[in-house]
Amino acid sequence: MLRYRKLFTKKQKITGLILAIFGAFFFIAAKYQSSHPVVISAQKSAYKSIIFDLGDVLFTSNPLTKHKLIATTLLSNPSLLYYLINFDSKSEYFKFLHTIPASNKYPVFYHSEPMPPIMADWQSGLISGDHALQTITSHLNQAQHPTAIKNLFSSIASFMFSSELLAQSQQPIDSMVRLAQALKNAGYKLYALSNWDEQSFEQLHTKNSEIFNLFDGIVVSGQEKMAKPNPEFFNCLLNRYNVHPATTIFIDDEPNNIATAKTLGITSILCDKPSSVTRELINLGIITLQS
Repeated sequence: MLRYRKLFTKKQKITGLILAIFGAFFFIAAKYQSSHPVVISAQKSAYKSIIFDLGDVLFTSNPLTKHKLIATTLLSNPSLLYYLINFDSKSEYFKFLHTIPASNKYPVFYHSEPMPPIMADWQSGLISGDHALQTITSHLNQAQHPTAIKNLFSSIASFMFSSELLAQSQQPIDSMVRLAQALKNAGYKLYALSNWDEQSFEQLHTKNSEIFNLFDGIVVSGQEKMAKPNPEFFNCLLNRYNVHPATTIFIDDEPNNIATAKTLGITSILCDKPSSVTRELINLGIITLQS
């Protein structure tokens, strides 16, 4: 009987603990749902400047454009369906690009992996999109891939290095744009530091002029002939606009770029999703939650 009482008491304690945890969770969730984020004034903040990356931070690819490319390619090459089902086309395409020689003066990263040198040269403004496409086409003609795969790779390259198609495929990330607007309204200086080729950036800028008008300065790799994570590229923005690292926050989706910013004394936020940026800005005292 004593053992049973002890066991029962232990179960009660465990049940009570679980209920307490769930209670705390729902209390916090309810608190956040009833609260809304407010950006504090730059005058009251230790930070004065915010540097935004563009790709996958303020803009993202429209999935409909990708699906349209696949559908168009399939219609002209029905045999490609087999390879799309049984073939990791994205991985194999990038593997093929890595075989193409280029200057690759300074590595550029995508999802923590080094970009193929020819793409790094293109984003760094060392070659044009047309030159990159011509080089890729020449190497494709010599490659030992099935014709269907060559056609797929050719279609991907034509899309990727077309400044018009690339600019058209981009759409703003609304929540991040609203955040940038709120920061601007609160008195922060906004800057863009982006790895982007010059030709498509000009079209992206024209298409989204209201967004780019938020910035006090914009530095693009294709125009400067260098790219992140090269520290010189960061210093280009800091020196040109007299931005002080100690009072600056940098937001980017690439860990290697974040690492460089930190070595320069810039407080940095890795943007894996908009909510993580908001959470970090709350931790830094830029945003408060008000009922």
